[in-house]
Amino acid sequence: MRIWAVGVVFFTITVSWIYRINATDLLSDPWLRWLFLFITLAAIVLVFSIGFLFFAYLIRKLKISLQNPISFVLLPAIWIVGEFIRSFLFSVITFGSGASLGDYWNFGNFGFGASITPLVYAGRLVGFYGVSFLVLLLALAIFQLLFGKLKKHAIIALIVVGLVPALGFLIYRAPVDSKNANVGLVFIESDFTIKNKYEVPLKQSILQKSSVSPEVLIMPEYSGFLEKEYPQPEDQEISNILFKNNPDGKIFSSQSVSANEGRYNSVVMLDKFGTKLEAQNKQFLIPAGEFIPYVFQGILLASGNPSLVTGHKNEKSLLKGAEPAKPIVVGDISYGVLACSGAIAPGYYRQLSKDGAEVLVNAASIASMGLKGFYFEQSKQMARFIAVSNSRSFLQSAKGGQSYIIDRNGKFVLESQGKDTQYFDYNIKSDSTMTLYTFMGEWMIFASGLGIIIYVYIRYVGLSKSKSKSKSKSKSKSLT
Repeated sequence: MRIWAVGVVFFTITVSWIYRINATDLLSDPWLRWLFLFITLAAIVLVFSIGFLFFAYLIRKLKISLQNPISFVLLPAIWIVGEFIRSFLFSVITFGSGASLGDYWNFGNFGFGASITPLVYAGRLVGFYGVSFLVLLLALAIFQLLFGKLKKHAIIALIVVGLVPALGFLIYRAPVDSKNANVGLVFIESDFTIKNKYEVPLKQSILQKSSVSPEVLIMPEYSGFLEKEYPQPEDQEISNILFKNNPDGKIFSSQSVSANEGRYNSVVMLDKFGTKLEAQNKQFLIPAGEFIPYVFQGILLASGNPSLVTGHKNEKSLLKGAEPAKPIVVGDISYGVLACSGAIAPGYYRQLSKDGAEVLVNAASIASMGLKGFYFEQSKQMARFIAVSNSRSFLQSAKGGQSYIIDRNGKFVLESQGKDTQYFDYNIKSDSTMTLYTFMGEWMIFASGLGIIIYVYIRYVGLSKSKSKSKSKSKSKSLT
């Protein structure tokens, strides 16, 4: 229970940005709004901290001693299985129409926290659960060197912790079939919307550049750029300036698309005139933001607020895309493009990379949910892991949050600063490397789960069999 309490405190701090989200802005009653924020935070904290509880319970149940060398394998294995369980369980708790079941919720995962260190290169071999495994292994090695008796084993563990990321860097040091492309990236101040236009400061930022000729322009989610439903004369003027020397240039963005049954968030590729050439509907939707979990619907209906459920469905809820995202080819480079929340679920970008995407792109509208501060830092950790683990450049164009470009080795080669609407361009390099993680995914989870099962079998089933055999032998001797 003490270890679970540590988990509760840890996640209360880690997801404290929940207090700022705008998911409750349809609630006019301030007390009801506060109640839903509290319930949301409490649910996230309690479910996420179950990983700590699972870890502590299994260690006691299996009687794993820190003086036993097998603890160097079992404790990290149990830890990452706990991380997987709590992530998957959260998707079950927040299930609803449009939800996705899976281990998509990994705020506070040690693998992402360690992505700001050289351990991130281990992700190319073992995924983010594997990096989390190495974090636990490092902690155990330090503990044994300072306080324990297994100092030789600790030195071996330290060698492993250093060797895996070194191999991840060296094996995939050189890009495969690398090509160059000039991309334009836009950051839009969160205060600008369709009515309070961003076009004037964007045009000024573009004209300050000595020369512009992007092959691809990446606009933030819901920017409205060149949308037929929101015609803005300045949009076409900006497009003409950008693509003056490159009439075949393309634009990536995300749009709200109406259908008979509701609305989709659709990643689109446009030409310089706004003609839609590609469209892929978003699959990974955010609970409370883009759909209402069934548990929240039950609370609203029980509290006499059915109109809020209807209001959210009419104004904010989205339909889930039926087909997974596929790479989009511009020129001779294949791009993997996702909208906003895809950046917190690395599995989607891994699949795009496996399907042939050579550059990874995110079109985001972060501040529309009220996300700030600590969330930005965690999302950047995830973005760096995505870039390095797949050996791909990662580009984010955002409204409200930071826009940036991360190269295949995790260097932030470009970051937006301040709050002014800005245009950037950069010559990126593509990469078609297939890392072990890109090919096999989070194989360390299966390996760890299998290792725990084998240990339990040997520890209990095998032990009980040997005891029964020894008892039968002693009985036969006494009879003789």
